[in-house]
Amino acid sequence: MPRTKLRVAVALAAAGVVAAGLVTYAEAQNTDTAERLPRVTTTADGFAVEGSKFQPRGNNYVRLADDGSGTAKKYHSNFEPGKYDPARAETALAAMSRDGYNVVRVFIDPGDPSANKAGRPHGLGHGDEDDSIGQTDYYANVADFVTKAAAHKVYVLPALDLVPFNAHYRKIIDSVPAPKGIVGRNAFYMHKGFIKAKAAYVQNFLSQLREHAGPDATSALLGVATDNEATYEGDREPFALTSGKITGPDGLEYDMAVAKDRQQAADASMVVYANTVTAAAKKTDPDVLVTTGMFTYLAVGKKQDGFSVSCSHAADAPPDRTCQSGVDYRYPARAASLSIFSKLSFIDIHLYPRGGGYTVDKALDSSEWSKVKKPSVVGEYGAKRDVFGNDITKAAYGMKDLQIKSCGRGLDGWLFWTWDTDEDATQRLFFRATEAGGAINGQLAPVKRPNPCT
Repeated sequence: MPRTKLRVAVALAAAGVVAAGLVTYAEAQNTDTAERLPRVTTTADGFAVEGSKFQPRGNNYVRLADDGSGTAKKYHSNFEPGKYDPARAETALAAMSRDGYNVVRVFIDPGDPSANKAGRPHGLGHGDEDDSIGQTDYYANVADFVTKAAAHKVYVLPALDLVPFNAHYRKIIDSVPAPKGIVGRNAFYMHKGFIKAKAAYVQNFLSQLREHAGPDATSALLGVATDNEATYEGDREPFALTSGKITGPDGLEYDMAVAKDRQQAADASMVVYANTVTAAAKKTDPDVLVTTGMFTYLAVGKKQDGFSVSCSHAADAPPDRTCQSGVDYRYPARAASLSIFSKLSFIDIHLYPRGGGYTVDKALDSSEWSKVKKPSVVGEYGAKRDVFGNDITKAAYGMKDLQIKSCGRGLDGWLFWTWDTDEDATQRLFFRATEAGGAINGQLAPVKRPNPCT
């Protein structure tokens, strides 16, 4: 997603006392049993439902709220007890269904260590002392949304970033000795303890969805996304290192002085992570599809070159290794590697037109798209106002063109960013599907354009 100030600290906070009375819970939604939908499956050339071709087409439904810190920081509040708006969700889902959409993508909030420390916990991991698999009222709201979506024949794709920040998942992480030289967000994909915790989280999510919305609830999922955008940090170990060896979750050693080893450490670790989480999900529901979201290499100006854009935050780092402000040190998961070697069901890539000669082909080529053979969706594509001269009509045709061009490159589905998100200044930089009388929606809605490829 576009970079609203949502960044979460990547080490679970140490246990601390959360003052009583700081959070008031709304009563959980009364959830009916979710209607059983025919399962979405993958085929050699995309997706299918009951043997017929299925093209995922839909929108990202995103609600954001202030985290109470007095800064611009937001969190995904769609299912937060006391903030979840079932009437607004119902209206949106009904409109999407009316317009022919069949998928909606949503975000599951894991919480935030800094919010826990400040006594303002939110999300599934509701405070450092919370020893649950996730707060019950939150799961109930997710189940209510899925039930509503199923009633409108709209499949849900939840993005499950990180793990809930609480004592329960901290214990799972700590049950595995921490590897040396792996920190920050990189640990989520390279530390066996974090991978173990993520596998448990995905299993718990699926089980709780069935617990609250009935045994058929998971049939209403397009799949589960292990991450919104799986990301490595080039300014954190091991990629901040230029010497020494580290051991990946595959048990192999990688030399941080060798570019090929650095790249392979990232690629192989992401495959181990994806395969472990996929196996866990399918242990709970053998038919569930699993994906991982990612931005393109072009989006952050990178190549698959062993993390050449890296730096160190160490006080004694030499000048040429000192981290610089304004430099984006992020690297995405490698789509080609995951497509070839992982057991993921499909790949989720994100595309956002920008200036500087951007084309869909350049964006996809930067991520070696010719090597991606699994089914794939554009889990996010959006129109930044300034890129289109603040002209929503131009943006609408631009989104149509993106859809057509990416279809020509083998993409099988498209989820627009966003349906109606307006709570945040960063998100207001992007056109919404529903604004200006639905100008963009008029170009993307299946009832208007049954064939997304023409």
